[in-house]
Amino acid sequence: MASYPKSGNTWVRMFVNAYISGFSINLNSAFQFATSDVLPYAYQRVCDCKISDLDHTWMPYIRFAALANMLIRSHTRDICLKTHFAKLSGNGIPLIPKELSRCALYIVRDPRDLVCSLASYMNKSIDQAIEMMADEKVGIKNNEEGLHQFMSSWSIHVDSWTVNNEEIPTEVIRYEDMVLYTKDTFELILRALGIETIIEDKFNFALEETCFDNLRRKEDKTGFREQRGKGKFFRKGKIGAWKEELTDSQVRSIEETHRETMDRFAYFEIPELVQV
Repeated sequence: MASYPKSGNTWVRMFVNAYISGFSINLNSAFQFATSDVLPYAYQRVCDCKISDLDHTWMPYIRFAALANMLIRSHTRDICLKTHFAKLSGNGIPLIPKELSRCALYIVRDPRDLVCSLASYMNKSIDQAIEMMADEKVGIKNNEEGLHQFMSSWSIHVDSWTVNNEEIPTEVIRYEDMVLYTKDTFELILRALGIETIIEDKFNFALEETCFDNLRRKEDKTGFREQRGKGKFFRKGKIGAWKEELTDSQVRSIEETHRETMDRFAYFEIPELVQV
């Protein structure tokens, strides 16, 4: 389950949790359908020194072993991993190994909306977030142990999972379709995850549980452990909110840098503001 940060990955994960479990959403529950692919203990198991003593350049060398070890120790045949890694290579070593990947779900979002949410999440200004999304060498530190997720620029990240991805069968979902065509899109998501028979009552319950307003209320009440900035993780949940938040020069910068990829996903044709 892959995406550039703040593209809707968490929304999808919470929906699937609610559908499978049938329970109300607990943002901070230990139960998660999708497991992070940068869990410190998984990497420490296959490394004979403290991973906190290593810099990010070592990641590709033990990543395959860490992911394989997670799969071997699983009680199920498959596990679903959440990732923000680009589908690229580090020092010639694939960061998303095809040998361990049955299929993928990739979520893409208009970078003009994404950048506003990313700036809040990363405690950066919008200009800094724009620079970050244009940086071909950028990555984020995931935790105190220093596990590093290599993302590259927004365009390269998206292209790596879509037009340049021939090895892993991948269902591509636009965040905007999750908002505009919620029922049809989330049915597609479940089927992409191997759930062919969809139970209507469970499906409707999961949609209601994970609507934006409900997720925001839960965050207001309990907080959310994945939030790292000063603002809210579930911030606005709108399509086209960038029109209220970005300057003309900021819009031009994003569109000039990412025009080809944006055009491929029809991001110059998205309807006006829509509330989740």
